[in-house]
Amino acid sequence: MAVTVTFFYYVFLWMVLVSTWSGWLDDLLRQAGLTRGVVYLWSAGSALTVPLHVTVDGWRIGVGFYLAPFLAAWVLWARLRDADPLYGLAAALLVGMMRTLLLILLARDPVLAVLPPEWLVPLAIGALAAVVAPYAWQWLPVTLLAYGVSEPLWRWWLSAQANVRVIGDQAYADGLSVALMTAILAAGVVRTARRGISRGLRWKRTS
Repeated sequence: MAVTVTFFYYVFLWMVLVSTWSGWLDDLLRQAGLTRGVVYLWSAGSALTVPLHVTVDGWRIGVGFYLAPFLAAWVLWARLRDADPLYGLAAALLVGMMRTLLLILLARDPVLAVLPPEWLVPLAIGALAAVVAPYAWQWLPVTLLAYGVSEPLWRWWLSAQANVRVIGDQAYADGLSVALMTAILAAGVVRTARRGISRGLRWKRTS
């Protein structure tokens, strides 16, 4: 039985809720001056607006799949404290351009894909976002911004090839969900590695 994109997107929203409830996102929320209740309301709003879309100049833009995550990323980034916003924005743009280039490259030469593109690109982008994020807890806005910035560029290129004028469809939500779940795991690995290195250096100094 095929797994639908809505399933993946709701799994991602569920992971956000669990991560918030367990305290995994407390560092990010504290830096942004937000409460857990805001995350709960955003998750519910995103789930409810999934079927909605707006049309702008002939382009169909998904509300729950594209606008809600993209606007959340900008709100997070605008409210973050004790961080270099320019470096973080540069990291998001870098990851976003990598996504666009990967999609175009694989569309032109599918033989290069060791995995199906709908899996390969999100896995690669999620891992990259967690690595280049200025702080381990900034993987979320970096990934969201990267996808939000790159999607119009990719769709503009695709519209010239196949006259597809949709931004933030189910395929986008599918890839975004996989990328964010990958980023969650990669961020945990990066955080654990950094703590291990820091403890090792302290032990070396004291020994």
